[in-house]
Amino acid sequence: MATTLHIKTPLELGALLRETRVGLRLPALDVAAVAGISPTTLRRLEQGKATEAIQALFHLFDELGIECHLAPPQDIPAIEFPPGDKPPVRRRVSR
Repeated sequence: MATTLHIKTPLELGALLRETRVGLRLPALDVAAVAGISPTTLRRLEQGKATEAIQALFHLFDELGIECHLAPPQDIPAIEFPPGDKPPVRRRVSR
């Protein structure tokens, strides 16, 4: 069974997205193309740079007492969230 992570901030969501993509060895350009978003949008999401809509979503979670729990694929190594407001350390996908 996959580990479930409690996602409390856009920064943590970004770290989860990036670590999952890198763990699956998927290049950012490929993921962006499949998801139908620009590479810039993917990069911003992975860096935890929240859009107004994502900020509003997390604010609603807080106000309504909703917890967001997400489970990365089982074969992804343990994900550690960056401390405080620091973006995650960048790692490249090795081919």
